[in-house]
Amino acid sequence: MQNLSDILKQFQQKYPKIEETKLAEIVQSIAEDSDIRQFWSAHQKELKADAFQLKMMDLHEFIQQKKRIQSGEKSLYPGYYPQLEIEKGYPHVRYVADEKKQQQLMQADKLITYKMPKAIKNADLQTIAVESGRAEAVTEIVETLTQLIAKPDQYTQGLYLYGDFGVGKTYLMGALANALAANNIGVMMLHFPSFAADLKDAIGRSNDLKSRMMAQAKSIPVLILDDLGAENLSMWIRDDILGVILEYRMQNELTTFITSNFDMTELTSYLAETRDDRDKGKAARLMQRVYDYPNHTRAKEVEPVEPADVIIVDGVLLFNDSRVRDLLDMKIFVDTDDDIRFLRRLERDIDERGRTVRGVIDQYLATVKPMYHQFVEPTKRYANIIVPEGGENLVAIDMLTNQAKAMLKQN
Repeated sequence: MQNLSDILKQFQQKYPKIEETKLAEIVQSIAEDSDIRQFWSAHQKELKADAFQLKMMDLHEFIQQKKRIQSGEKSLYPGYYPQLEIEKGYPHVRYVADEKKQQQLMQADKLITYKMPKAIKNADLQTIAVESGRAEAVTEIVETLTQLIAKPDQYTQGLYLYGDFGVGKTYLMGALANALAANNIGVMMLHFPSFAADLKDAIGRSNDLKSRMMAQAKSIPVLILDDLGAENLSMWIRDDILGVILEYRMQNELTTFITSNFDMTELTSYLAETRDDRDKGKAARLMQRVYDYPNHTRAKEVEPVEPADVIIVDGVLLFNDSRVRDLLDMKIFVDTDDDIRFLRRLERDIDERGRTVRGVIDQYLATVKPMYHQFVEPTKRYANIIVPEGGENLVAIDMLTNQAKAMLKQN
């Protein structure tokens, strides 16, 4: 194949009348374009003899779209720039996403939103005005974002953002979601009241829909629950939706953010009373998943404990530390058969944590049972009293109660 200059001369000689038409301008622009000349030189041996004649308008398109982009005009495919490549011996114009478009595409791939306002799509941390009442929230969000980007494989504690309606909580979280997605971190932002309502409507109609939605909410690297507390709360929503999601994420150390009109104390009261029941215990258990992600790390808040006549300290490894043992007036080891412990764990992990039977069995055999026999059971020797059957042993409970009363009288 000849070089481009020779081909252009031959083309002009073959078609002399083109000088009287606009085609002459096209040929001249092709001749002067450095990118086309460089491409032709690099692929001279691969290009077919009629490549210029057949693909002249493609080359013209390449030049035109380049000029439009350089001048700031709307191009044929906004967000994409033209690039020449060879295809079966002929020049071909391929459109490649520019840096901004690549970021948008990656963001669209990494970000899942559910019933969120359209304005969230364009929320940007860089454009948020840091007013006095918002400065602390923005600072916390930026710091958390930095940690997630710097250490994506390590657990980062999420944030609980609360305030009155209309102060911008959702927009701030939307800006965070966009920033995470732009940095290739999977994130799901869902309006929890709508999410809960749609799951309820799907009962009896589409188990696949519920399973897919729950699986996404549980397993996405970063989850943002927006407007928690605005839903019409029922036991089912609290225990089987919110509880299951938060439990799974806690166990798997996945970062969760929450926005609400309630502060922590108000949210606790809200979760304690549903349309169906009043249960402060379940609310407290659920709040631990909100306060402390995961529950084996220290929470930022410290809960004060008032002095009492009797303090009950509970923990499977409590007797391992001699400093703790020395502080205890009575040391009790509750002994339960391996089979009973496994069945309780199986029921709890399936019902409350959304695990499979096989997953529970594998974990129990691989770590739970051997660790119990290696580290927990040997501490029985430090106990003053060993109680078989746990809470079912009424005789032991009565004996312990009388012993505690006697010790109180002595003091």
